[in-house]
Amino acid sequence: MDKFSERHGFEPTDAEIKIRHQAPGELRSVIVDIGYEADLTPHSMRGIVCKVLRTTEDTSNWSAFPNVDREVRDHLASCEWYEVYDIIEAAYRSLLRGEEKNAEDQESSRAEYFSSELNKYFRKNGIGWQLIAGNIEVRGAESFESTLSTARESLKETRRDTAKSMRH
Repeated sequence: MDKFSERHGFEPTDAEIKIRHQAPGELRSVIVDIGYEADLTPHSMRGIVCKVLRTTEDTSNWSAFPNVDREVRDHLASCEWYEVYDIIEAAYRSLLRGEEKNAEDQESSRAEYFSSELNKYFRKNGIGWQLIAGNIEVRGAESFESTLSTARESLKETRRDTAKSMRH
């Protein structure tokens, strides 16, 4: 069931972008919450987080709540800001793979739900990123995004793959 605000078309205006090279604590926690809403479990979240961070799962943590959940949140709280965005992309891919295995599932896409909810959070909280087709991309003024897109296409057309793949 849709929320009141969605049924009636009420949305917050996009906040001014204030965050680009950071991952605030609240975002780190929201990723876990949205992951759970999209049907990831604490154990699957731990697998994703530990794989991205190249760390070992704590095998003495076996109960989903509070132990594994706390382990996931602790890893997210202590990793580098850019690793948080790597984890977001990995969670999206994990959700997508799960959907491919269960193709008969007629529910709305869990990966798309994850992406949509994160993008709403980014816009509402002035975070200058967006999750597009499983990739974290720059979000900003329309002209800025258009310029980036044009630049990427130019680099692709002139076969300057090294420059095209450089991150900002």
